[in-house]
Amino acid sequence: MHTLISALANGARLKRSGTESEKPILGEVLSHPPLYYVHAKETLGMGHLLWVSACILVSFLFFPLFTFTLSMERKSGLLALMKVQGLLLSAYWLANYVYFFALYGITMAFYFCFLSAIAGSGSKVMMRDWSQLYAILFAWGHAQNGLALFVSYFLAGSEAIVAVTYLIVILTILAGQIFVLIIPPPWPTALFFYPPLNFVRSISLWIKTEVPAGSDLYTEMTASEADEYSGIVGIQLLMGTALCLVSAALHVGWAGRTKEFIAGAVMTKSKRSGEPGDSKNPYELSQVQE
Repeated sequence: MHTLISALANGARLKRSGTESEKPILGEVLSHPPLYYVHAKETLGMGHLLWVSACILVSFLFFPLFTFTLSMERKSGLLALMKVQGLLLSAYWLANYVYFFALYGITMAFYFCFLSAIAGSGSKVMMRDWSQLYAILFAWGHAQNGLALFVSYFLAGSEAIVAVTYLIVILTILAGQIFVLIIPPPWPTALFFYPPLNFVRSISLWIKTEVPAGSDLYTEMTASEADEYSGIVGIQLLMGTALCLVSAALHVGWAGRTKEFIAGAVMTKSKRSGEPGDSKNPYELSQVQE
């Protein structure tokens, strides 16, 4: 039965010969094993899963600090005071972005250098496409800064800011263990628009693919993995840029309203005391705000 079905499926040339009573059938069959199109779970060893979790944990070390710092600066009115004194907001955001991105970059560089020193140059750990790792880490650092800006705006001054940031870290680590095991590849594209899950998937694909010398990541991946991976870094960069721009716009709008409020309060106090108010006096502004 399998031979007959395979013959029909492959366009076998069947020809009848002999007398009408015998009716023998001669078939030229191009046979192949039947194809089953099923979802296959990825086979990641315990070492790979632990490596994914370690990468997530190390990359998130300064995320709570960045979020908390921005939140406290907004709650205390420091950003508004700096703006009143003539600080360019673009310089403020750029300085914060570069500072925390540098902390993130130094941490990841130290981690992978330490891992390389422990594993040795000839180990399987080093059989990876390191140029792709740089792209993955750069995109994730950019998106992580944008996520920190976004979270700090909505939870500024809230006692839950620390709990929420650590909850994001813990859930992302759990996703690195669970999602890789329960979600059949390829992952739905919609998941890649959430930066932590994007990083989980991209670093998982990078870790599981061993790349011998002279080859590259795309060559060693399966066709479906290469197709899935091709858009991950681009989506991460897009989401990071969008989060940074939206968050900066939200913070700037809030800072503008706070500046007007502080300036109005200073003028009101000056009129009541009969002294001319200088809106650029940081000591006076801080006293009014208190």
